[in-house]
Amino acid sequence: MADDVAKPAPVGVADAVLGGKISEMGARLSGAMDTDLKLILAGVLRAGEKTLTEMDALKARLEAAELATKEAVEANVKKIKRSNLVAAAKAAGAVDATEALQFIKLGEVTVNEAGDSNAAELVASLRAVKPHLFAKSSTSAAAAAPAATDAAKKSVLAMTKAEYAAAKAAIIRR
Repeated sequence: MADDVAKPAPVGVADAVLGGKISEMGARLSGAMDTDLKLILAGVLRAGEKTLTEMDALKARLEAAELATKEAVEANVKKIKRSNLVAAAKAAGAVDATEALQFIKLGEVTVNEAGDSNAAELVASLRAVKPHLFAKSSTSAAAAAPAATDAAKKSVLAMTKAEYAAAKAAIIRR
């Protein structure tokens, strides 16, 4: 008989004694937990949707930035190619560099990572084909004539009377 007292009563028996209150409370707790879980899951889903929307917006911005960077790099490479061609044409003696460059396609120019290009070779081949676009080089003189300069002017205070008279006469004759 001592063993019967120590054992707890089965739930069904306790529920029957309390008039079904335990089952009712268990159902309420279960419903409350289900509602809380549903609210928590709904919040998580909304946060996930918001995060996905933000990630989509960030992805679109990243793609736009990558496209803009690619276009900027392409534009800068074109500028480098064109400037290399202009410099090579001027160095080769082109009368009008822009006119000479109309005969060279920009796609033919290659530029390496250091910025060096094959523009000089392209301009040299153009000069061989269309020499009229370039200034004629003279073979009669190897060096240019020296620039005309006035004789070194001497200060009046440093001149002798004879030098002063000669300088005065030269100025009056002009």
